[in-house]
Amino acid sequence: MMRRVSRRVDAAGNVVSGPENGSGSLVRQQILETAIRLFAQKGFRGTTTKEIALAAGVNGVTIFRHFATKQELYSDILDVKSREAGVTTWLDEVTDLAERRDDEGLFQFFAAKILEHYRRDPDFLRLRLYSSLEGHELAQKYRERQVCPLFRFLRSYIAKRQREGAFHGWDPDISVQTFLCAVYNHAICLYFHETDFIKLAEDETAKRFTEVFLNGMRANDRPEEQAKRNRGRLESS
Repeated sequence: MMRRVSRRVDAAGNVVSGPENGSGSLVRQQILETAIRLFAQKGFRGTTTKEIALAAGVNGVTIFRHFATKQELYSDILDVKSREAGVTTWLDEVTDLAERRDDEGLFQFFAAKILEHYRRDPDFLRLRLYSSLEGHELAQKYRERQVCPLFRFLRSYIAKRQREGAFHGWDPDISVQTFLCAVYNHAICLYFHETDFIKLAEDETAKRFTEVFLNGMRANDRPEEQAKRNRGRLESS
């Protein structure tokens, strides 16, 4: 009995070669990329392996040859995306900024990296939101691997600057949450709700988020100095 071969066609009706007979690594990559897109659209529970196979141009057996279960496929997506996010690399890159107490450079670096990450991969932003709503362990694992190290680093830095008298004594946890949530919410507006309230370039947006945050954190600014800096920003905008 002849085996039925899965075929895909493009908008013009032409047959598109699928990855079925490609190398194992290419097939695996195609499955992962397709799964990410579908999970981002419908969530883990709303997406079947059959749908993934059809969209990827492979059969169901091929998927289970690379991933024992749908859960394993979902977990592997986390591993891939954790490496791509590169939060560990980010922390290494700001060591010099932290040692020099370059508050503006440090916070602007993180704001820019977060915005860039979700611009490059909006599907993963949607996937993260779905996993949180579904209570899936992917959300918890991502927090542990990516969010928590960043949060702890910023909390430690803020606490150090408070001890040095440079920052107000606001709760460090609240301070970190204020900064990260502002940037993250902007990414959600852009790439999930498709609403852009801030009509600025990405690097300028990161800069302004940092300025607003640090204006509320700095303890050694006299009111007249802060007013002068604010006037300068308004004149240049």
